[in-house]
Amino acid sequence: MTLMQGGLAAIIGLLTILPSGNGRAQTFDFGVGVSFGGSSAPYASSHGGSADVLLAFRPGARARAAGGFVVAVSVSGQVLGVHSDCGVLPGGTCPPDFPAFGILSTLAGWETSSGGARFLVGPAVAISGSQLVGATQARLDLAKPIFSHFSLLASGGFAYIPKYRGDSYSLAYVGVGFRLR
Repeated sequence: MTLMQGGLAAIIGLLTILPSGNGRAQTFDFGVGVSFGGSSAPYASSHGGSADVLLAFRPGARARAAGGFVVAVSVSGQVLGVHSDCGVLPGGTCPPDFPAFGILSTLAGWETSSGGARFLVGPAVAISGSQLVGATQARLDLAKPIFSHFSLLASGGFAYIPKYRGDSYSLAYVGVGFRLR
C-alpha cells in the first residue's frame, strides 16, 4: 500500500467514526484539477494534473451565523508533467523533470455558516520518491449545494516545500469536484 492509498484509507476511516451532530459537522471532499509548480532550481515542465481528498470536521457541530472553526486532513497528489522538448541549460544539458509530490496535511481554518466557503492552512508532509519533507499548505474551497448532502466544489490551493534535495518548491492548483456533507 502506498502512502497516498494509506492516507485515503485513514480519511475514509475517520469519516465513519467522527460524530455528525446535526449532519453538518463533517464533510468529505474530492477534486481533480490542474497544478503548476516553481522551484529555486531550473526544471522542465512545471504544470500537470492534481487530485485531492479532504475530510473536514467542525467541532461543536452547531452552525453559527458568522461561521465556525474547522479542522481537516487532506491527501493530495500533484504530477507536474514530463517534458518532451528540451529547453537547454547553460552547458548544453536538458533540465530535469519537475518532481511529482504527494502531500499529506493537517489543516485548520474558518468555514461560513452555510459551508459554502472555507479557508484552511496548516503543516504538511511532502512526499516525492522515498523522501519525506516538511511543507505548509493553504487552500480555499467554494461549494454550491445541489442536493441536501451533495455539493459541487471549486477549490484552489498553494503548498510550499522549503527544502527538498537542496531546493525550495512551490505548488499551486485549481480544481473542481464534489463535497458530501
